[in-house]
Formats: sequence, structure tokens, C-alpha cells
Amino acid sequence: MLKKDWVTWHRVLIGIVSLFGGLSVGLVTSSAASSAALPSATSSHLVPATSGGTSLPSDIVGVTPGAGSTSSWLVGSDGGVFAYGGAPFEGSLPALGVQTSDIVGIASDSDGGGYWLAGADGGVFSFGTAPFDGSLPQLGLHVSDIVGIAASSSPSGKGYLLVGADGGVFSFGGASYEGSLPGQDVHVSNIVGIAATPDGRGYWLVGADGGVFAFGSAQFKGSIPGLGDHSSRIVDMASAPDEGGYWLVGADGGVFAFGDAPFDGSIPGTVETGAGSTVSNIVGMAVNPNGQGYLLVGADDHVTAFCGAC
Repeated sequence: MLKKDWVTWHRVLIGIVSLFGGLSVGLVTSSAASSAALPSATSSHLVPATSGGTSLPSDIVGVTPGAGSTSSWLVGSDGGVFAYGGAPFEGSLPALGVQTSDIVGIASDSDGGGYWLAGADGGVFSFGTAPFDGSLPQLGLHVSDIVGIAASSSPSGKGYLLVGADGGVFSFGGASYEGSLPGQDVHVSNIVGIAATPDGRGYWLVGADGGVFAFGSAQFKGSIPGLGDHSSRIVDMASAPDEGGYWLVGADGGVFAFGDAPFDGSIPGTVETGAGSTVSNIVGMAVNPNGQGYLLVGADDHVTAFCGAC
């Protein structure tokens, strides 16, 4: 259940610390494999065990993994939460009578017992064991371009990170602030996601063109522009558990693996989803906690699982 004192939008003053990290230049050590060698995949519209409403919406905006290899939570733009595969349902905004349409992402607590929702204005809602550590609105910061949230735990405790389309980063709780793009005089407007390092001392940002920016302990392992590809459809990224790599996913379900992140398949050309089948509504990916396999989720709640995530 949601603790009622977490329902209100809160705000916190974020200390500004020295910038560290940034865009690195390097070679791709692992990239998407050809569809001819794809592992098996399963694709379906899942029925949630528990949810925040009577039916799944057609505007899913994010997914986050649970503690188990097949568990996850999906979130809609209205804050409706849908729990799968044994992930506990800990509440949602519609169930509380909270009306909104600007939720942009969800991140799970490290113990698998709760999650955070983030709004485009930087508001944060916490459920279950996920501690509330602040949000942007009470600062008097009027933003509308927050695009993602990532859980980040450090020796100082649990926390989370918010990122804006301009690459601005805000840290809360135990999450370590390691820099942002505006602070390095880098001007963009196409950032679509953020992924934290397991050690809590760094993070990556990804743009819609597949450009990757590494901060703190996060290691730059490559980007799509570095491959000579000119994509503009990347929608999300996820980090490998050992900090040695990351995945990028496009709206078409194409997956790019960098560093030691294993490539376990992608939607284009996958036999199980129909050879030559195409989609254009993928909104996010959730990686199995052991790093072997992942789920790709569409705005229509269509979930495709590859390898260990099956």
C-alpha cells in the first residue's frame, strides 16, 4: 500500500556539486547482431496480476524490472501501475483518485518491494518500500521536460535521478550527482533516458539519436552515431549489472548492445514475432536482474521477452 504521507507532491533543494564526467569517445565493443542469429523470443499482451485500474491503457510510457527474472511493473501516463510475474502491486495514482496525464517513467526500488513514478514537471510519487526523497516543484522550479527517472543507490542510501530533455540531471536521496549536459555547456533537446551504474556513483544519458553521455563512474562503451548510424528513434536505455555495458532500444524494437551487455535479440526480423514484422510503439525495456535477457514493452502493453527474460 502507498503510505499516505507520500501522496503529496514534495520538493527538495538539490545541492549543486562539481561536475565530473561527460561524453567520452571510444569504440563499440559489442553491437546488435543480425536477425538471422536471433535467440527465441515470446511476444504477447500480458494480463497483469494486479493493477491500478480495470483495464490496461493504450498509453504505457515505461517499464521497470522487479526482483524476479519474470517480474516487472508497467506504468501509464495517468500513473496507473500494472504488476506482472510476482511483482507486488503497491499502489497507483488512479487508485488514489489522483488525476494526471504527465507521468513519464517508473523506477523500481533495489529490494523489489516498491517503485517511484516521475512526472514531466519533476514530481515524484513513491510506493511500497521505495522511500520518498524529494521532487522538483517545491523548489519553485517550473519545468515540463523531465523525460526519465532511474533508481540509484550508494553507500549513503537509496535514491533516484531525474533527467530532462536538455540533459539536466537532478539527484535525490542517496543518489550521487555527477554532472549534467547544461553544466558542461552542451546544448541538446533530445535526451530520452537515463540509466544509473550499480555502484551508485555514475550514470549514462541517451539521446533519441543514440548518442550516449557518461558521467562519474559510468564508462563510455559506444554509441549509435559512433557506428555511423543516423537513427532518431531511440526511446530508452538500460545498464548491465556489472557496469561493463548498456543496451539502447528503438521505437521499432531494435536493440543495440554495447560493452559486455549481451545481445539477446530484437523485434525486427524475429521469427516468433513474425518475420519482417514491424512495430513503431516500443517505449521501454527492462533487463533481467542477472543481466541475461530483457523485455521490450509497447505503448499498447505488448511485451516481447528475449532469452533469460522469457
